[in-house]
Amino acid sequence: MNEKEKTKLNELQVKQPVRCLGATDWPTYIKEAIKTGLESPTPYKVIPYKNGIGIKKIEFFKPIKNGSL
Repeated sequence: MNEKEKTKLNELQVKQPVRCLGATDWPTYIKEAIKTGLESPTPYKVIPYKNGIGIKKIEFFKPIKNGSL
């Protein structure tokens, strides 16, 4: 690739909108998923992987049997 082609490619990349930004920012995504899970009508717990990249498991909270909340 010569310099002219590199410059043109770089200009095209700069003009393109950034896609899937949320998928690359895992700490923010996991925090939002935890918040959404706790505020949901059916609350659930999000368990991320130890390295902080991705979601390992989602656990739903068990309902309280005695009816008090």
